[in-house]
Amino acid sequence: MVTSQPPTPTPSPQATTPPPPTSTPTPKSSGQGTTFESPLATPTQSKQPTPTPKAPTKAVVTTDNLNIRTGPGLVYPIIDKAKINTEFQIVARNKAGDWIQVCCIKGKKGWASAKYLRIEGGPVSAIKIAANIPPTPTPRPRPRPTPTPTPPPLPYVLTSIKCLGSGTAELKVFVRAGGKPQIGVNVVFVPVGVCNGPTNPPDGSRGCILKVDGPLPGNWQVYLTDEAGNRISDVANIKTDSSGCIRAEIYFDHR
Repeated sequence: MVTSQPPTPTPSPQATTPPPPTSTPTPKSSGQGTTFESPLATPTQSKQPTPTPKAPTKAVVTTDNLNIRTGPGLVYPIIDKAKINTEFQIVARNKAGDWIQVCCIKGKKGWASAKYLRIEGGPVSAIKIAANIPPTPTPRPRPRPTPTPTPPPLPYVLTSIKCLGSGTAELKVFVRAGGKPQIGVNVVFVPVGVCNGPTNPPDGSRGCILKVDGPLPGNWQVYLTDEAGNRISDVANIKTDSSGCIRAEIYFDHR
């Protein structure tokens, strides 16, 4: 007798849940083909252009006798001077903006220092830079002063002045050469010209009595001259008075 087994049950298939559909950009037709619009596109803001500052057109002089030059700098020659409050038309500027080319003075364009101008109508930076600036002038060499030649020393040197507090008021000159008296050397007394004349033997002296009966205060000069009247010695300056220099002795020696 055969016993039959009951059939094994077959499992039922599990239902699969499909994934959600992916969003696909919507095609946009054009004359050349198909393009796609991005769903997250952000609009771009356009930049506004910066306005260009207006260039000034007038410069007013703010100081008196302002030098107007042929170029932008103190080395350039002066065309003329402008009075205070003179108005000029602005032509151009140099690159640094510290010199302004203006029109006109004596019928010519010239340059003025910007610090002595009041610029009206806009900033200096808006002025155009000059295309043609004159070359810097070559400075002229200054002539060197000719040195004054040192004159040769005079033949006779003043060696001493001796003052005496007593005796006749007198100036007495002694002339020596190597210790020996020199005869015939002309002596000049200032201001008592009547005493002028040559030294005498035997001691090579010449005297000038100022006053016989007492002191004669005063200031005197004594020196030697050659036959042509040229001074050949130092100048001795003597002051006589009653306090200690009534009589003065002046000594010259040949160099």
